[in-house]
Amino acid sequence: MLIIMTITNFIIRVQTALIRLDIELFSTYSEIKLSKKVFSFFPDFEIICKYNETFNPPKTKMLLLYENDTTLNTFANNGFLPQTPEYNDIQHFHSTVIHGRNMFVSGDNAICTLKYYYDIGDRNNLTVSPFFNGTIVGEYESVVAIGHLYTAIYGHFINEIMAPSQLIPAEIRKKSYIVVQGNRSMCEELVRVLDFEDRIIYLTCDQFVFCRDLYTVCDPRTHGGYYGPCLGNLSIVVRKYFNLTKIQPLYVGLHKRRGPTRVIANLNEIINFSKNLNESIQFMYVPDITNTTLEIAKIHASLRVLVGSTGSNLIRSIYMHPFTCVVQICPPSFNFAVTVQEIVCNLYSIVVTEPKFSFREKSPQYINITKTYKAINIALYVTEHHEWPNISEFHLLK
Repeated sequence: MLIIMTITNFIIRVQTALIRLDIELFSTYSEIKLSKKVFSFFPDFEIICKYNETFNPPKTKMLLLYENDTTLNTFANNGFLPQTPEYNDIQHFHSTVIHGRNMFVSGDNAICTLKYYYDIGDRNNLTVSPFFNGTIVGEYESVVAIGHLYTAIYGHFINEIMAPSQLIPAEIRKKSYIVVQGNRSMCEELVRVLDFEDRIIYLTCDQFVFCRDLYTVCDPRTHGGYYGPCLGNLSIVVRKYFNLTKIQPLYVGLHKRRGPTRVIANLNEIINFSKNLNESIQFMYVPDITNTTLEIAKIHASLRVLVGSTGSNLIRSIYMHPFTCVVQICPPSFNFAVTVQEIVCNLYSIVVTEPKFSFREKSPQYINITKTYKAINIALYVTEHHEWPNISEFHLLK
């Protein structure tokens, strides 16, 4: 339940990217440097609204760890054990939207004034929005700044800018600029989903803008803190925005990474082997790069099963229909964030571990064709019957 506690009225003016020299607060400054005074909380921000939401009933029976060679690190294992913080991330999220006046913000969401810097950690109390001495490059009336040091990466951009930005009340989003780092092709189409249109400020970690009104989220800050219903709702929003609901999910898509890491070398052999055993499977290649986000969205909406090496490329499964399936090809310790997204977006997830598969290997890697074919068959079964088949080749089903 959204409770609006305070909404600030403000006037939007068209701004240039240059600093107006008549701005009293920083007319004599072209650089901004770290002050000795640092806050570990936001003492002079006002609360706009709070969220506290949980999946009811919980998301269960969506994940299959296939065969017996997957090593669960502590973080991943805890994600599937009730009463742990990691399990809570799958089922629940909470957040507070706050508003500050006369603030500076950088590309990695370092928030400060000319006197002090807010060093607020993420859910694990890690500093992911560090302050770098830099330059002031502009001023704006109303700005939404949500993110951290790593949000130029596609997966982090979706999970930790797009998902929490939807929590900002719509009347504020429609009048505000949004701060991002990263390439334009990744950002421009996606932020329109949340009504920012072309009001985008591209900043690096050492570039700052002055904000008359600054809106952000805390409790927690965004890194690793916005899964659960928050991310699940974003999948509904993007599928509606890109008009994907009428596209039929028919294909088994094999993701073809451009590189340099986690490139599967024997995709053709997987198709040929599978076709010899089951001619009815409709395969297609899923490209790593397309001209538009809409094209990527439509491709993924047409997939009944997506097969690919784990990483940000599988974050695009957010466009897939509920109760379709993702087959992740993983190193022994699998990608928790990707798996969580699939579960909260109502996608079945099969983790196929390759013991010699490396997350950072830059040369093409070969995967077990027979094992991958079996996983595809399991995926086809569960997407048809909405229950897992009776098999013995797994050691964790959650």
